[in-house]
Amino acid sequence: KAKECFLKGLRHFAHPFFPVEHARFLEALGDAHGKTLIPARTDELEQAITCHQKALEIFQEQGLQEHRAQLLNKLGCDYCDRIAKDLETNLYRAITCFKEALKFYVENRQLESQARTQMNLGTAYRQLPSDNEGTNLRQSLCCFAVALQVWTKEHNPEGFAALKNNIA
Repeated sequence: KAKECFLKGLRHFAHPFFPVEHARFLEALGDAHGKTLIPARTDELEQAITCHQKALEIFQEQGLQEHRAQLLNKLGCDYCDRIAKDLETNLYRAITCFKEALKFYVENRQLESQARTQMNLGTAYRQLPSDNEGTNLRQSLCCFAVALQVWTKEHNPEGFAALKNNIA
C-alpha cells in the first residue's frame, strides 16, 4: 500500500517541476522496497537501489548535500544487503558510498550521522573476504573504534552495545 502511495506521489510531483519532492518520493519508495519481507527480496532490493540512485542524482543536481549524504548511507546499506550478485563488488560499492557520506558528516561535524556511517562502513569491511594480513578486519575495527568515540555507553547505550558486539 505504501509503495502505491509513493508511486502516486511521484506522478503528482514530476521531476522537472518538483525535483526535490520527486527525489523524496523516490527515496521513500526505495525505503519501502528495501524493507519488503518477501521471498523475492532480490527484486525488491534492486528496486530500492534504483530508486535510491535516482534520488541521489537529483539531490546532487539540486546541491542538497545533507540529503545526498543520507542517501549515500542508505545506498551503501542496500549494496551490503545485495548478496545475489557479486558480493565483493557490492561491498566495495557500499564502502565507496559510506566514505563519500562520511566526508560530508565530518566536514559538517554531524557526529551522530558520522558514528552511524562509521558503523556501517566497519560492517562492510568486516564482510569482505579476509586477506593474509587481515587488512579488512583491521579496517573494520578502526571504523568501530571511531564510532565508539561518539556512541558512548552514557550517550547512546544501544549504539554502544551494537558497536561492542561488532568488535567482539
